Amino acid sequence: MADLAIFLMNQNDTWEQLIAIGVGEAAERLNELTDYPISVQAPRVEIIEAVELPKQLQVYFGSEPIGAAHLPFHGELAGIAQLLFSQQSAIELTVALTEEEPGTPEFAQLKVEALTEVGNIVLNSVIGILGNQLERSLTFSVPAYLEDTIEKLLLTYKFEPEATVLLSNAQFSIEQLSITGEILIFFEADLGLQN
Repeated sequence: MADLAIFLMNQNDTWEQLIAIGVGEAAERLNELTDYPISVQAPRVEIIEAVELPKQLQVYFGSEPIGAAHLPFHGELAGIAQLLFSQQSAIELTVALTEEEPGTPEFAQLKVEALTEVGNIVLNSVIGILGNQLERSLTFSVPAYLEDTIEKLLLTYKFEPEATVLLSNAQFSIEQLSITGEILIFFEADLGLQN
């Protein structure tokens, strides 16, 4: 694992390229789910310690509840990947994918199903690319979707404060909609990734 930590140190450009490839593949797959073309802005990546994460996420989401699709992964690298959406982005993406209007009895369940599937597509693509490019064998668990405040969502994870987190902003555009999602990748160990 030490060789991997040395290789990855100060490699933001590499992480950005790998995540961009994964998000690009996910956008192609998401295009198949909707009648609208989906484009993705090149993501930017920050490498931080887990202890810094609540403050960083407050900048993006404020104190409102957020939606999170999360995907545990195990193997030569282990951790959890998450795709986070503001409530507005979660609603807009659900409407775009299901054509169901908010407020209907079915909408809440459709939102969970749609965003779980989006998280599955995006996170599997990103983690799959990372595993392949880093030549690390990884297995994924089934993704789940949760909604809560940042603080409560982060309390569900038992990571050391110095654990490595990749924080990547991925902006999906569906026709006139601008839907922003944050991709978080928690690694269970400190990989020496921080700048």
